[in-house]
Amino acid sequence: VHLDELDLWDNLVSDVSPLVENAGLGDGDTLDLRENPLDRASVETHIPALVERGADVSFSVKEMLVDADDPPTVFNENVFVLPVADDLANDELRLEQYAVTFYEHFEDEFDLLFFVSNLAFGEDQRRGYFGRHSRVGNDVQGIGLGNSFDAGWGSDGRLQSVVHFVHYLAMSNGPTLHEVMHRWANFIVDDPSPHWGFTSADGQLGGFDADELVDLGGGRYTAGGFTLAGYAHNIEPFSPIELYLAGFVAEDDVPDLSVAENAEFLRDDQGGVVIADNGYPVFTADSISTLTIEDIVESEGERVPTAVDAQKDFRAAAILLIDENHPAFRRQLEIVSEAVSWFSHPDEDEHGQSYNFHEATGGRGTMAMGGLSSYLVPTAHTATLLRAPSLSAKELVRASLLPGWAPVQRSVRGGDAREAGDVPGHAGEVQPLYRANQRVPMAGFPSVNGRTAWKRGGGRTYGDPEASEHVSVDGSGPGNEFNDED
Repeated sequence: VHLDELDLWDNLVSDVSPLVENAGLGDGDTLDLRENPLDRASVETHIPALVERGADVSFSVKEMLVDADDPPTVFNENVFVLPVADDLANDELRLEQYAVTFYEHFEDEFDLLFFVSNLAFGEDQRRGYFGRHSRVGNDVQGIGLGNSFDAGWGSDGRLQSVVHFVHYLAMSNGPTLHEVMHRWANFIVDDPSPHWGFTSADGQLGGFDADELVDLGGGRYTAGGFTLAGYAHNIEPFSPIELYLAGFVAEDDVPDLSVAENAEFLRDDQGGVVIADNGYPVFTADSISTLTIEDIVESEGERVPTAVDAQKDFRAAAILLIDENHPAFRRQLEIVSEAVSWFSHPDEDEHGQSYNFHEATGGRGTMAMGGLSSYLVPTAHTATLLRAPSLSAKELVRASLLPGWAPVQRSVRGGDAREAGDVPGHAGEVQPLYRANQRVPMAGFPSVNGRTAWKRGGGRTYGDPEASEHVSVDGSGPGNEFNDED
């Protein structure tokens, strides 16, 4: 592609190798790469290559706070920066070893560990997922899991889950809530993956809304716009069945589930999903059965501990992984720190398009992630960086706008039946860069019968419904998240 001028000023670009691969960039072209967290390879190799071809390149080397030669560092009391020898973009990551290293610095006081690769969105093409959950231990009965604990992660017994995200904007964008829910679900409904599939669970892990189920006759159905594997973003709260499995609500709060037996999407001769006259994908099923909470209890046993005694308050740590080519710059650290503060905020927040953990539980749970220095092992060699200036909510939203990610208005449901206008801080509020209930074309999303895939206000997806929002149907995108280690 031949471009005379390319302005990428302040765009969170770290790797400019794709520009070098574009043979159309060269003599007489102007490139503005200032105010980007350029990695070492871009500064030392790729930009000189562009200049040698005759391009006029403007760039700035941003302030680097932690690099691979520095000791592990606590930043702003809620991010642990961990240098690793592996190449984050290309090598197999040794998450268990990173967790063991974490416990060389911290006491065993954490329920979840979030490992975040210090990569830009789309930079990691190896792993095939945006987020991945690994179970470490379980002692909850009645959720389809047996008792277990893997001491290989370095914990003496408290750690329950480890989550890995492949880019540093994932804490705010997601799939944070999705991966957290894999701590408890889905292990009660048969599905090729630990997601809800063709059921009316309608939660972070997929499923449809029972009120939208339409019988077209002849074993054909539609159920609105839904995904089998759930959401890649934090735009949906946990649904009632998810809240029950996680211990936040009692059995009486769980409605019956509709389950489509032996279901699959109806496809045309070209392999595209058939769209009904109502505009939604058609699926076939032998029948629609009903799964009650009593059926679940009879099959799996009562949940122990019950919602009365179950853990509601969790402690987690965010660990930012850096390598030789991806040091931590101040702006990256501030974005991650602010996202951690938002996700762990024990109240309503200003991030109107997404739910933090407290909000996703309907105000029933908390996820503490601050005060890391108070959990340091006294003998650990750990540096500490002073508190950084806080990003405003508007700046955080701006930083969250990524290619292929469509901002939408939040919806209110899943154990929190209030109308959107009743939510403090959100009623009548015009969010920056958003319009309520707009239909936004999803860049890079699959199409259905030649139609553009859309994401609708309120978190509905219109596209190939066999794909979660982080699945490429043709395999060309970042891949799927069906390989949770559950």
